Amino acid sequence: MLFRKKCGIDLGSDTIKIADKKNKKVVCEKNMIAVRDKTYVIAVGQRAYEMYEKTPLCVTADSPMIDGAIADGGNLGFILARLLKRFSSVFTKRPDILVTVPMELSEIEMRAFYKVLTGLKVRRIALVEKGVADAVGIGMPVLAQTGSMVVNIGASTTGISVISDGKVIIGRQYPYGGNAMDQAVITMVRREHNLAIGKKTAEKLRVAMGYLMNGEAKSSEVYGIHTISGVPSSARIPSEDISKAITDTADAIADAVKMTLQRTPPQLLENIQQNGIYLAGGVSLTPNIASYIQEKVTFPVYNVPDPVYNTMNGLVEIMNDKELKKLTFSLKDYVGNLI
Repeated sequence: MLFRKKCGIDLGSDTIKIADKKNKKVVCEKNMIAVRDKTYVIAVGQRAYEMYEKTPLCVTADSPMIDGAIADGGNLGFILARLLKRFSSVFTKRPDILVTVPMELSEIEMRAFYKVLTGLKVRRIALVEKGVADAVGIGMPVLAQTGSMVVNIGASTTGISVISDGKVIIGRQYPYGGNAMDQAVITMVRREHNLAIGKKTAEKLRVAMGYLMNGEAKSSEVYGIHTISGVPSSARIPSEDISKAITDTADAIADAVKMTLQRTPPQLLENIQQNGIYLAGGVSLTPNIASYIQEKVTFPVYNVPDPVYNTMNGLVEIMNDKELKKLTFSLKDYVGNLI
Protein backbone atom coordinates (compact mmCIF):
# COMPACT_ATOMS: atom_id res chain seq x y z
CA MET A 1 0.00 0.00 0.00
CA LEU A 2 1.29 3.44 -0.91
CA PHE A 3 1.04 6.12 1.76
CA ARG A 4 0.26 9.69 0.86
CA LYS A 5 2.83 12.13 2.17
CA LYS A 6 1.79 15.62 3.23
CA CYS A 7 4.33 18.40 3.51
CA GLY A 8 4.21 21.98 4.69
CA ILE A 9 6.44 24.53 2.94
CA ASP A 10 7.45 27.84 4.47
CA LEU A 11 8.82 29.71 1.48
CA GLY A 12 11.13 32.53 2.52
CA SER A 13 13.50 34.71 0.51
CA ASP A 14 16.42 33.60 2.68
CA THR A 15 15.43 30.12 3.83
CA ILE A 16 13.05 27.36 2.72
CA LYS A 17 11.66 25.07 5.41
CA ILE A 18 9.76 21.87 4.66
CA ALA A 19 8.24 19.49 7.21
CA ASP A 20 6.08 16.40 6.98
CA LYS A 21 2.68 16.19 8.64
CA LYS A 22 4.07 14.56 11.80
CA ASN A 23 6.91 17.10 12.02
CA LYS A 24 9.35 14.19 12.27
CA LYS A 25 11.32 15.19 9.21
CA VAL A 26 12.25 18.83 8.72
CA VAL A 27 14.40 20.33 5.97
CA CYS A 28 15.79 23.82 6.45
CA GLU A 29 17.93 25.09 3.59
CA LYS A 30 19.09 28.42 2.26
CA ASN A 31 16.98 29.60 -0.67
CA MET A 32 19.99 29.81 -2.94
CA ILE A 33 21.28 28.21 -6.11
CA ALA A 34 24.72 28.16 -7.74
CA VAL A 35 24.81 28.04 -11.55
CA ARG A 36 27.82 27.72 -13.85
CA ASP A 37 27.81 29.43 -17.26
CA LYS A 38 24.15 30.42 -16.70
CA THR A 39 23.17 26.83 -17.49
CA TYR A 40 24.52 24.12 -15.18
CA VAL A 41 23.27 23.90 -11.60
CA ILE A 42 26.16 22.89 -9.35
CA ALA A 43 24.65 23.41 -5.88
CA VAL A 44 21.45 24.38 -4.06
CA GLY A 45 20.60 25.30 -0.51
CA GLN A 46 23.33 25.50 2.11
CA ARG A 47 26.01 24.28 -0.31
CA ALA A 48 25.18 27.13 -2.68
CA TYR A 49 25.22 29.62 0.21
CA GLU A 50 28.71 28.46 1.17
CA MET A 51 29.81 29.42 -2.34
CA TYR A 52 28.18 32.87 -2.14
CA GLU A 53 30.73 35.73 -2.53
CA LYS A 54 33.44 33.13 -3.30
CA THR A 55 32.60 32.01 -6.83
CA PRO A 56 34.67 32.48 -10.01
CA LEU A 57 33.25 34.72 -12.74
CA CYS A 58 31.66 31.76 -14.53
CA VAL A 59 29.57 30.82 -11.48
CA THR A 60 26.74 32.81 -9.91
CA ALA A 61 25.30 32.01 -6.49
CA ASP A 62 22.14 33.89 -5.63
CA SER A 63 18.60 33.62 -4.31
CA PRO A 64 15.74 33.25 -6.81
CA MET A 65 13.58 35.46 -4.55
CA ILE A 66 14.04 39.16 -3.82
CA ASP A 67 12.07 41.04 -1.15
CA GLY A 68 9.57 38.20 -0.87
CA ALA A 69 8.83 38.06 -4.60
CA ILE A 70 9.99 35.51 -7.16
CA ALA A 71 12.82 36.83 -9.32
CA ASP A 72 13.68 33.56 -11.10
CA GLY A 73 10.85 31.04 -11.16
CA GLY A 74 12.87 28.38 -12.94
CA ASN A 75 15.59 28.34 -10.31
CA LEU A 76 13.10 28.44 -7.43
CA GLY A 77 11.21 25.51 -8.90
CA PHE A 78 14.47 23.58 -9.24
CA ILE A 79 15.34 24.20 -5.57
CA LEU A 80 11.89 23.16 -4.35
CA ALA A 81 11.89 20.02 -6.49
CA ARG A 82 15.33 19.05 -5.17
CA LEU A 83 14.29 19.57 -1.54
CA LEU A 84 10.97 17.73 -1.94
CA LYS A 85 12.86 14.68 -3.20
CA ARG A 86 14.12 14.20 0.34
CA PHE A 87 10.55 13.39 1.36
CA SER A 88 9.97 10.79 -1.35
CA SER A 89 10.50 7.06 -1.03
CA VAL A 90 9.25 3.84 -2.58
CA PHE A 91 6.29 3.99 -0.16
CA THR A 92 4.98 7.37 -1.24
CA LYS A 93 3.41 8.90 -4.29
CA ARG A 94 3.52 12.57 -5.11
CA PRO A 95 2.90 14.50 -1.88
CA ASP A 96 0.17 16.96 -1.02
CA ILE A 97 1.70 20.31 -0.08
CA LEU A 98 0.56 23.23 2.05
CA VAL A 99 2.46 26.42 1.19
CA THR A 100 2.60 29.80 2.90
CA VAL A 101 1.87 32.72 0.60
CA PRO A 102 3.02 36.32 1.12
CA MET A 103 0.76 39.33 1.15
CA GLU A 104 0.15 41.95 -1.52
CA LEU A 105 1.63 40.23 -4.54
CA SER A 106 1.19 41.96 -7.88
CA GLU A 107 -0.50 40.15 -10.76
CA ILE A 108 2.88 39.38 -12.31
CA GLU A 109 4.18 38.00 -9.00
CA MET A 110 1.07 35.87 -8.53
CA ARG A 111 1.49 34.39 -12.01
CA ALA A 112 5.12 33.55 -11.20
CA PHE A 113 4.02 31.92 -7.95
CA TYR A 114 1.38 29.88 -9.80
CA LYS A 115 3.87 28.74 -12.44
CA VAL A 116 6.41 27.58 -9.86
CA LEU A 117 3.92 25.57 -7.80
CA THR A 118 2.13 23.95 -10.75
CA GLY A 119 5.51 22.89 -12.11
CA LEU A 120 6.23 20.75 -9.04
CA LYS A 121 5.59 17.01 -9.08
CA VAL A 122 2.94 17.10 -6.37
CA ARG A 123 -0.63 15.86 -6.10
CA ARG A 124 -2.55 18.63 -4.37
CA ILE A 125 -1.59 22.21 -3.56
CA ALA A 126 -3.20 24.13 -0.72
CA LEU A 127 -2.21 27.60 0.46
CA VAL A 128 -2.40 29.54 3.70
CA GLU A 129 -1.49 33.15 4.39
CA LYS A 130 1.84 33.40 6.18
CA GLY A 131 0.41 35.67 8.87
CA VAL A 132 -2.32 33.12 9.63
CA ALA A 133 0.24 30.29 9.88
CA ASP A 134 2.28 32.45 12.24
CA ALA A 135 -0.75 33.09 14.44
CA VAL A 136 -1.53 29.37 14.60
CA GLY A 137 2.10 28.63 15.51
CA ILE A 138 1.90 31.10 18.39
CA GLY A 139 -1.33 29.55 19.64
CA MET A 140 -3.59 32.54 18.96
CA PRO A 141 -7.37 31.96 18.68
CA VAL A 142 -7.33 32.53 14.93
CA LEU A 143 -10.89 31.33 14.32
CA ALA A 144 -12.35 33.63 16.97
CA GLN A 145 -13.66 37.09 16.14
CA THR A 146 -10.95 38.77 18.19
CA GLY A 147 -7.98 40.73 16.88
CA SER A 148 -4.41 39.46 16.94
CA MET A 149 -1.26 41.02 15.52
CA VAL A 150 1.86 39.20 14.32
CA VAL A 151 5.03 40.86 13.04
CA ASN A 152 7.29 38.44 11.15
CA ILE A 153 10.74 40.00 10.73
CA GLY A 154 12.57 37.98 8.11
CA ALA A 155 15.71 38.45 6.06
CA SER A 156 14.26 40.42 3.15
CA THR A 157 10.86 41.52 4.42
CA THR A 158 8.80 42.30 7.49
CA GLY A 159 5.24 41.03 7.30
CA ILE A 160 2.67 42.65 9.58
CA SER A 161 -0.72 40.96 9.96
CA VAL A 162 -3.87 41.74 11.92
CA ILE A 163 -5.87 38.52 12.08
CA SER A 164 -9.49 37.88 13.06
CA ASP A 165 -12.06 35.21 12.22
CA GLY A 166 -9.47 33.10 10.39
CA LYS A 167 -8.44 35.84 7.97
CA VAL A 168 -5.83 38.56 7.60
CA ILE A 169 -7.92 41.70 8.07
CA ILE A 170 -5.01 44.08 7.56
CA GLY A 171 -1.71 42.87 6.16
CA ARG A 172 1.27 44.32 4.45
CA GLN A 173 4.79 43.24 3.59
CA TYR A 174 7.58 45.80 3.98
CA PRO A 175 10.88 45.49 2.07
CA TYR A 176 13.23 45.55 5.04
CA GLY A 177 14.50 43.09 7.60
CA GLY A 178 17.79 41.38 8.29
CA ASN A 179 19.27 42.19 4.88
CA ALA A 180 18.64 45.92 5.37
CA MET A 181 20.39 45.68 8.73
CA ASP A 182 23.31 43.86 7.12
CA GLN A 183 23.63 46.53 4.44
CA ALA A 184 23.66 49.18 7.17
CA VAL A 185 26.49 47.30 8.90
CA ILE A 186 28.45 47.15 5.62
CA THR A 187 28.00 50.90 5.16
CA MET A 188 29.01 51.63 8.76
CA VAL A 189 32.17 49.51 8.61
CA ARG A 190 33.19 51.16 5.35
CA ARG A 191 32.53 54.68 6.66
CA GLU A 192 33.86 54.32 10.21
CA HIS A 193 36.67 51.82 9.70
CA ASN A 194 37.65 52.20 6.01
CA LEU A 195 37.03 48.50 5.48
CA ALA A 196 35.00 46.81 2.73
CA ILE A 197 33.29 43.63 3.92
CA GLY A 198 30.78 41.26 2.34
CA LYS A 199 27.20 40.52 3.30
CA LYS A 200 28.03 37.23 5.03
CA THR A 201 30.56 38.98 7.27
CA ALA A 202 28.04 41.73 8.05
CA GLU A 203 25.39 39.15 8.94
CA LYS A 204 27.77 37.35 11.28
CA LEU A 205 28.57 40.64 13.01
CA ARG A 206 24.87 41.50 13.38
CA VAL A 207 23.89 38.09 14.74
CA ALA A 208 26.86 37.87 17.11
CA MET A 209 26.87 41.42 18.47
CA GLY A 210 23.79 43.35 17.34
CA TYR A 211 21.36 44.57 19.99
CA LEU A 212 18.85 47.34 20.61
CA MET A 213 18.69 49.52 23.70
CA ASN A 214 21.01 48.16 26.40
CA GLY A 215 23.32 45.33 25.36
CA GLU A 216 26.59 43.66 26.19
CA ALA A 217 29.68 45.67 25.25
CA LYS A 218 32.05 43.51 23.20
CA SER A 219 33.99 43.62 19.95
CA SER A 220 35.06 41.41 17.09
CA GLU A 221 37.98 41.41 14.66
CA VAL A 222 36.86 41.34 11.04
CA TYR A 223 38.75 41.10 7.77
CA GLY A 224 38.14 42.79 4.46
CA ILE A 225 39.72 45.15 1.92
CA HIS A 226 41.00 48.55 3.02
CA THR A 227 39.01 51.13 1.07
CA ILE A 228 41.99 53.50 0.65
CA SER A 229 44.99 51.22 0.13
CA GLY A 230 43.07 48.41 -1.56
CA VAL A 231 44.98 45.73 0.34
CA PRO A 232 43.60 43.07 2.73
CA SER A 233 43.16 44.52 6.18
CA SER A 234 41.30 44.06 9.46
CA ALA A 235 39.54 46.15 12.08
CA ARG A 236 38.05 45.59 15.52
CA ILE A 237 34.37 46.46 15.45
CA PRO A 238 32.60 47.30 18.75
CA SER A 239 29.07 46.04 19.39
CA GLU A 240 27.93 49.63 19.97
CA ASP A 241 28.67 50.43 16.32
CA ILE A 242 26.59 47.43 15.18
CA SER A 243 23.72 48.52 17.41
CA LYS A 244 23.72 52.04 15.98
CA ALA A 245 23.82 50.69 12.43
CA ILE A 246 20.74 48.48 12.79
CA THR A 247 18.64 51.07 14.63
CA ASP A 248 17.27 52.73 11.47
CA THR A 249 15.77 49.46 10.27
CA ALA A 250 14.29 48.78 13.71
CA ASP A 251 12.77 52.29 13.65
CA ALA A 252 11.26 51.60 10.21
CA ILE A 253 9.70 48.37 11.52
CA ALA A 254 8.29 50.19 14.56
CA ASP A 255 6.85 52.91 12.30
CA ALA A 256 5.22 50.25 10.11
CA VAL A 257 3.64 48.66 13.20
CA LYS A 258 2.29 52.08 14.28
CA MET A 259 0.80 52.71 10.83
CA THR A 260 -0.89 49.29 10.92
CA LEU A 261 -2.34 50.00 14.36
CA GLN A 262 -3.72 53.30 13.06
CA ARG A 263 -5.59 51.42 10.31
CA THR A 264 -6.95 48.73 12.65
CA PRO A 265 -10.69 48.84 13.55
CA PRO A 266 -11.26 49.97 17.17
CA GLN A 267 -12.80 46.69 18.35
CA LEU A 268 -9.78 44.71 17.11
CA LEU A 269 -7.38 47.34 18.42
CA GLU A 270 -8.73 46.77 21.92
CA ASN A 271 -7.98 43.04 21.64
CA ILE A 272 -4.44 43.74 20.48
CA GLN A 273 -3.90 46.18 23.36
CA GLN A 274 -4.99 43.48 25.81
CA ASN A 275 -3.18 40.51 24.22
CA GLY A 276 -0.09 42.22 22.80
CA ILE A 277 1.84 42.15 19.55
CA TYR A 278 3.96 39.07 18.81
CA LEU A 279 7.28 39.03 16.97
CA ALA A 280 8.29 36.03 14.85
CA GLY A 281 11.01 35.45 12.25
CA GLY A 282 14.75 35.01 12.72
CA VAL A 283 15.55 38.73 13.10
CA SER A 284 13.25 38.91 16.14
CA LEU A 285 16.06 37.12 17.98
CA THR A 286 17.93 40.45 18.03
CA PRO A 287 18.36 41.20 21.74
CA ASN A 288 15.82 43.70 23.16
CA ILE A 289 14.00 44.24 19.87
CA ALA A 290 10.61 43.54 21.49
CA SER A 291 11.27 46.13 24.23
CA TYR A 292 12.52 48.61 21.62
CA ILE A 293 9.38 48.33 19.47
CA GLN A 294 7.14 48.36 22.55
CA GLU A 295 8.65 51.68 23.62
CA LYS A 296 7.90 53.13 20.18
CA VAL A 297 4.33 51.86 19.75
CA THR A 298 3.20 51.89 23.43
CA PHE A 299 1.53 48.48 23.04
CA PRO A 300 2.83 45.34 24.77
CA VAL A 301 5.21 43.44 22.46
CA TYR A 302 6.37 39.85 23.02
CA ASN A 303 8.80 37.41 21.44
CA VAL A 304 7.43 34.01 20.43
CA PRO A 305 9.18 30.93 21.90
CA ASP A 306 10.44 29.52 18.58
CA PRO A 307 10.65 32.44 16.13
CA VAL A 308 12.67 30.68 13.41
CA TYR A 309 10.28 27.71 13.11
CA ASN A 310 7.08 29.42 14.27
CA THR A 311 5.52 29.56 10.78
CA MET A 312 6.40 25.90 10.18
CA ASN A 313 4.92 24.92 13.54
CA GLY A 314 1.71 26.61 12.44
CA LEU A 315 1.70 24.73 9.14
CA VAL A 316 2.09 21.40 10.93
CA GLU A 317 -0.83 22.23 13.25
CA ILE A 318 -3.02 23.17 10.29
CA MET A 319 -2.17 19.91 8.49
CA ASN A 320 -3.22 17.91 11.58
CA ASP A 321 -6.32 19.80 12.73
CA LYS A 322 -9.51 19.39 10.69
CA GLU A 323 -10.97 22.58 12.14
CA LEU A 324 -7.92 24.60 11.13
CA LYS A 325 -7.99 23.30 7.55
CA LYS A 326 -10.74 25.83 6.83
CA LEU A 327 -7.94 28.43 6.98
CA THR A 328 -6.50 27.06 3.74
CA PHE A 329 -7.53 27.78 0.15
CA SER A 330 -6.72 26.47 -3.29
CA LEU A 331 -4.18 27.83 -5.73
CA LYS A 332 -7.02 28.51 -8.18
CA ASP A 333 -8.84 30.63 -5.60
CA TYR A 334 -5.62 32.54 -4.93
CA VAL A 335 -4.88 33.55 -8.51
CA GLY A 336 -8.54 33.96 -9.50
CA ASN A 337 -8.98 34.94 -13.15
CA LEU A 338 -5.32 35.84 -13.69
CA ILE A 339 -4.47 32.46 -15.23
